[in-house]
Formats: sequence, C-alpha cells, structure tokens
Amino acid sequence: MNIDTTDNIRNANERGLKEECRRSIRRLSMGSSFIPEGRTILDDDQNRVAQNDIEEGLELGQGNFSKVREVKSFRRNSMGASICSSTVSESFQPCVDPESRSYYYAVKKVRKDLSEARIHNATVDLVVEAQFLTSLSHQHIVSLEGVGDDPGSKDFFIILEKLDRTLANEIFAWKKEASVLKKIHCRDERKLSIKRRRDKHIEYARDLSSALAYLHDKNMIFRDLKPENVGFTHDNMIKLFDLGLARELKEERKVGRDKYLLSLCGTRRYMAPEVMKGSPYGLPADVFSFSLLLWEMVHTEKPFRNLDAKQHERALVLWRSRPKVSGDVPRAVKSIIVKSWNNDAKNRPRMIDVFDSIH
Repeated sequence: MNIDTTDNIRNANERGLKEECRRSIRRLSMGSSFIPEGRTILDDDQNRVAQNDIEEGLELGQGNFSKVREVKSFRRNSMGASICSSTVSESFQPCVDPESRSYYYAVKKVRKDLSEARIHNATVDLVVEAQFLTSLSHQHIVSLEGVGDDPGSKDFFIILEKLDRTLANEIFAWKKEASVLKKIHCRDERKLSIKRRRDKHIEYARDLSSALAYLHDKNMIFRDLKPENVGFTHDNMIKLFDLGLARELKEERKVGRDKYLLSLCGTRRYMAPEVMKGSPYGLPADVFSFSLLLWEMVHTEKPFRNLDAKQHERALVLWRSRPKVSGDVPRAVKSIIVKSWNNDAKNRPRMIDVFDSIH
C-alpha cells in the first residue's frame, strides 16, 4: 500500500469519526431537558482552545482510554481570566495558585497507544463528556474550562478543573491511617479519633450523593461510579468526574418503570445486578453502585475483594450476597446502604432520599 493510499484511508477515517461525533452530539440535544438544540459545543466556540495555546506539564494519570496532564500556562485568557491573565497576551501566562503552587487546570486527551477502534470509541466518549460538562454546573462535579478547537478529531482534548488525587488514592491513605489509629493506647481517645475520621468520610459521601442527585434530577445516569472516577481538589473538595459513559434517559428508550434499553456498561465490582444480567436498567443502578462505594468509604476495603469475575457474578445475581456492614457504622448510614443495594431496583431509594438520609 503506497503512502497516498494510506493517507487517504487515514483522512477518510478521521472524517468518519468527526461525523459520528457530530451525530452523537445532535442525538444528545434532541429531546433533551437541559441541552438546548442549536447551542451544543458544535455551535458555540466561545470556550475553544487551540493546542498551541496551552503549555502542558506533568502527567497526572492515565485511564483505560485517556490520559491527563496538568496545564502550566495559557497563551490566551478565554478561560479563567481572573486566574491566569487579565489581558490577552502573546506570551504564556501561568495558571497556578501562588500559595499552594498547585496548577488550576488539567488537559484530558485520548491515549494514542490504543487500537484504531478504541481510539474511535474513546474520542466519541470524550466529545460526549465535553457536551455534558458544558451543560452541567454543580460544586461536586468537575468543571469544564475549555474544549479543543476541533471536536471529533483524534487530537481533540478538553480542559478541566485539576484534581489532585482520586478517591481510590484517598481510601488507600485512609486504610493506612486507620492502622495507625488502632495503636493509640487510650481507648477513649482511640474511639474518638476513629469516629471523627469516619464522620469526615461520611461527609464526603454525602457531598458525592448531592452530585448524583443533581444528575438524576436531570434524568441523567452516570453508569460508572467507582473510586477512580471520584477526585479531590487541592483544598479537599470532592468531585465526580469522567462523564464519558453518562447518558440522559429519554422516553424512546423507556420500557418500564425506571427501566431503559441501555448497553451493559460500568465496572464489574460496582455493577447493579440488573446491569450485570444485561436487563433494562435506569437511575436505581447508580443508587446500587453508590451503596457499594459508600460501604467502601466507611470500611476502607474493596467490596467483593476476594472474588473473581465468575464468583462475583454468582454471588451478586444468584445468591444476592452483599458485603458485611460493620457494627460500628452509624445506624442511618447502615440503613441507607442496605436499602440502596436491594436486589430489586424498584425498592431502592431515590438518590435525593439517599442524600437526605446520610448524616
């Protein structure tokens, strides 16, 4: 195959990818309750950023489909003018907190080491995530600060509020801290320290539930709730991020009460039984996932940690087994965990009720 033929195939593939991204965005806006038609990221270039207008720093993390790096500076002030620069400048303007020396922003891109098919799917998901974040605003959902100037290209990227660490990192640190607290000799002091620590973890969980309740109020399902998709800012604000698999639930896919025709999606350890079985599902699937995440936050252990995929599926779907809730977990929290992981989706509470119950 000669070079010209290869280039033609590459160009055709990229045109096809851009067109699929455009179709995906149009589908999102059709019949949407919160994405106005004609005002999508394809129609509004207010927050567009060119690659050569940002200076990237250290890599912050890498997922299955994307990687994230810090943004050290901008050459323009369309984003965060009060933080970076008050005037447009041809030189790069640093975007860093002078006290903590923490950068404010991060750039998220699709990994280049994936197969052609996976790059294609990941790019569509990234464009979808950009559209959702453009249309959402909540203090516990990561904020979108800008989008690449060519949605749908393989080089597309998004600029996000920077997160310092994930909940997975934090839970690991909590577990180490718990082992230290157990060595405190004074029993009363030890109990008080453990209680304060657990109360803080529950407060984080309540903040996170408020973000999910906000999404559910817009009839949006997150679909991949796990510690790796929850992060913290440098000042310890918990944030939900990575909305690439989120979907707005629309009437044309509805087949019953809280049941929609959706693809099998998410991370096995946190999947609801109906999702794992490939049945129609809806917002209660997020509630189930949150119950396992809440359990993990108060126990600092992975749910179903000793089970392989087959064992987990049998335990969850056939035997309806769940992790054991420790006796020292506050009664209200234990109650909401148990109610939220009910095997029958229609018997789980709404996320707003979960939020109201956590204290």
